[in-house]
Amino acid sequence: MNAAETRPNLHQRRLALQYEVVRILAESSGMRRATQAVFKAICEHEGFVAASLWRVSDDAAFLQYVDFWTEDHPALVTFVAESLTLRLAPRTRLAGRAWATRHPVSITDIREVPDLPPPALKAGLRSGLVLPVTVQGEVKGVMGFWSFAPREETRESLEMFHALGCQLGQYIERNIQSAKVSRLSRLHAVLTAINRAITRATSRQQFLDDICRIAVDDGKFGAVWIGEYDSATMNVKPVACAGEDAQAMVGTDIAPTNPDLPRGQSLIGRAVRTRESAYTNNLAAEPSTGGPRRLEALRRGYHSCLAMPLIERDAVTGTLSLFAKDADFFTADEVAVFKEVSKHVSMALENLPPGMMQAHTAGRDALTGAATLPLLAELMRQASAHASRDEQLVAIAVLKLENFAALYDGLTRQAVDALLKAVAARIHGCIRKTDTLARLSANEFALLLPLRSDAAMVSHVMHRLQSTVFDLRTVQALLQGVLDEVQRPLALGGATLQIVCGMGVSVYPRDGDELDKLLQSASLAATAAQVSGEDRFRFYHPEMEAQAGRSPA
Repeated sequence: MNAAETRPNLHQRRLALQYEVVRILAESSGMRRATQAVFKAICEHEGFVAASLWRVSDDAAFLQYVDFWTEDHPALVTFVAESLTLRLAPRTRLAGRAWATRHPVSITDIREVPDLPPPALKAGLRSGLVLPVTVQGEVKGVMGFWSFAPREETRESLEMFHALGCQLGQYIERNIQSAKVSRLSRLHAVLTAINRAITRATSRQQFLDDICRIAVDDGKFGAVWIGEYDSATMNVKPVACAGEDAQAMVGTDIAPTNPDLPRGQSLIGRAVRTRESAYTNNLAAEPSTGGPRRLEALRRGYHSCLAMPLIERDAVTGTLSLFAKDADFFTADEVAVFKEVSKHVSMALENLPPGMMQAHTAGRDALTGAATLPLLAELMRQASAHASRDEQLVAIAVLKLENFAALYDGLTRQAVDALLKAVAARIHGCIRKTDTLARLSANEFALLLPLRSDAAMVSHVMHRLQSTVFDLRTVQALLQGVLDEVQRPLALGGATLQIVCGMGVSVYPRDGDELDKLLQSASLAATAAQVSGEDRFRFYHPEMEAQAGRSPA
């Protein structure tokens, strides 16, 4: 900052900086690009050489380092590298004080700060300014700016920086919420695709490979791997993986789970021992997480990792691990969705022979009598040909038993089979002879509905389906009590259970020409219905693709 600069010129320059920040936030396509550009603009305007962003943890217990910008200087590279592992409690050091007081904190000579982090001193930094990033009065993070030269802030400059912090806070919060919705939609798409893979796989290895590929392609994870657990050696051995350079990152190195070994304290070890998901949103801050594999992940830019157990016949038989480059990727909502994923994968592995998956060689599902996916595809080909010739429509509806995994855990295999048979029978009883019921996966059914150009007719059929699926009175003898309405409880073995369904509808040719696209669109609509918690079914609309974070085909 030039001491000889006149007050009007200083005011105009700082006003220009605020306008520049507004422009950057309005035009940026992603949060990291925005923060990088904002940091660069502020540093260049105000004479700083480095900027950092700290985020308040989900439990509001500490600040963690999530992003930075620096000038090209060797000392600053070390400063950033050593700062990545720091976690600061409220009122600890400059960042913790700005968090606790909700006001900017500046220091002319950082050597006078008794608890200053060593990285700043080692880099030769002299002055610093730290300000809270706030949204509606709540501190969401802290920004820090550093200089090699002594620097003294004025009341006007502190007010300007406080305003910039509020601007960036609002932008970050909007992006966090948007990213959260997009991630949840993608995770539901992963769950749907894995359910489809169950019906299509011809071998156990193919199924495991498909799971990894789906998590990368649909879930947008950078790397995914599955390992088999050997209870005798207490080791997990990689057997499948997917992602950019995943094979080199995962390798063949075993993952010990023995708690007496240092590497046994890793996420994999915790997931196996607790039989619950284990995750971190800051790999750099957890040296015990993953051994050589963790170092490879960090080298490739991964910050978050989730490990889940795969359980067959009440025994842990493997693990599923996912890596994301976003810091703080995993929240309680994401982990809950992937708990469902691990349950569905475990159910498929448990109910199929170790060597080969059960193939649907016939046109009908052996349990429910519904059409299989290959038969549905052939019937769709015929129906679409007739529809094109007669200028008619064909609706594809996907019906999901949303809480099937939870029901599965509490019921015997015979009870689950009887429940699925009853659901299929009820659906058969309410559709027309020209309609086709198909079973897509353990908890998904599809309907092919030839129809005239009348959306109300499909709506009427779906409402009949909804009430019928929820009316499970015919299975009372086996399930020990099923009531005929969705809101009423199902009593079984002293527990209270309730079936919840989500339905989505896509229409040929409006929403696609091929069955896969129509099923994908209908499934996306069903997920939107689940997320909304209001309508029990929805028609597909292209806007749902944007909400799910992908473009319409």
